Amino acid sequence: MVGLSKIGPSTIRTLIIGLFDESELVRQNVELAIEQMSFESIVNIFEDNNSKKLSLKIAMKDILEKNIPINIHIRKLFSELINFFEKEGRQYK
Repeated sequence: MVGLSKIGPSTIRTLIIGLFDESELVRQNVELAIEQMSFESIVNIFEDNNSKKLSLKIAMKDILEKNIPINIHIRKLFSELINFFEKEGRQYK
């Protein structure tokens, strides 16, 4: 997980899988890695790839809807990203 976090926001979809891990240590490390990513950096990575953006949105919604225990900062980041991607999608319809 540490290696993925060093690559940056393009790995967030892979890191999200770690939030489901049985190991609390793995989940904590994933949270730390995601916390290092800014809203803007994630949006910039996914802005030109609708299929990856959709899969990221689905993964984040899954975490929030299943009430997976994550810290408030990540919960807020995921909510903001989901809202942004949904609003952006409505502009093109």
